[in-house]
Amino acid sequence: MAVDIRGVPPVRRAFVTGATGGIGTAVCTHLVSSGWEVIALARPGSETGTIEKLDRLQIVQCDLHDERSLTEMMRGCDTVFHLAAMVHAPGGTPDAEFQRVNVFGTRAVLDAAEASDVSVFVFFSTVAVYPESENLVDESSVVGPSTPYGKSKLEAEELVFGKKNAMRVTVLRLPVVYGPGDRGNVRRLISAIAKGRFFIPGSGDNVKTMVAVDDVALAAIHVASDARAAGKVYLVTDERAATLSEIVDAISRSLGLKRAPRSLPRPVLSVAGRLADFLSGIVGVRLPISASEVRKLASSTRYDGNRIRRELGFRSSTGLEHGIAAAVAGYRDAERQGRTSAPGTS
Repeated sequence: MAVDIRGVPPVRRAFVTGATGGIGTAVCTHLVSSGWEVIALARPGSETGTIEKLDRLQIVQCDLHDERSLTEMMRGCDTVFHLAAMVHAPGGTPDAEFQRVNVFGTRAVLDAAEASDVSVFVFFSTVAVYPESENLVDESSVVGPSTPYGKSKLEAEELVFGKKNAMRVTVLRLPVVYGPGDRGNVRRLISAIAKGRFFIPGSGDNVKTMVAVDDVALAAIHVASDARAAGKVYLVTDERAATLSEIVDAISRSLGLKRAPRSLPRPVLSVAGRLADFLSGIVGVRLPISASEVRKLASSTRYDGNRIRRELGFRSSTGLEHGIAAAVAGYRDAERQGRTSAPGTS
């Protein structure tokens, strides 16, 4: 007897670059749990243990610039989630390296997607495309990146929108992302607090817009499934921005510390940061504090993520306490396994 499959949606198939990074792992996990089939592109030599355990997921490897291989691997996929990028690069990394990975790599992935008849392309970008500011920023704010990373991601965004007539493209601009697998700012903050090497600069009342990694993954799947997202840019944020003190307190609770880090006057820490910069220049070793880090920690970052909620009905649901607990658990797991935060591509 024939089975009536009318009204049953076809299984969607995704191609995910940067699949072994913290965000990529979350995207793959949520795709599989939502019934998608996934082709996960991993860098040669990258740790694939977490995603290897997922059903309906195939891991493939090739150079990000190998357009011919990418095209073959994408055959049969209807959606590409492009996360692979150079992000947390060590100081002194040439601008050309950001261009090579973030711009030329994106061009190769886009061309392969078009050649493979992919219909949806979701690009993961960054709030680093905006100039540094303590004012509230939204998708209509003027862009003006000040770092090689931000400049390369903005150029990549332009390439993505250049393909809007070939496929449905959407760009997600992300602030600081936290959760298990994080290798960036929050991971370093957790480590500093765990080791008793952190002081809050000033009152700690400055606001920090962040987003939990699970909400990034769910937002990406949401825009890939909603035609209204075509040609749009969306900021993805937590429902509420937390203060630095709230973030530090949440980390301290998850670490089981009896006392949260103390605060010190910002001028004192700024002087310490400048002294560390001076010593770093002499000995050639990066110290755990710098004037730039003090300035960034003490300033506010405000990003308005209401557009995706208003237009598409997406809501972030993780919450700071749960997201930080997951990030701390990931940090402890990495420490037990002897992994350190690895700068470079994701």
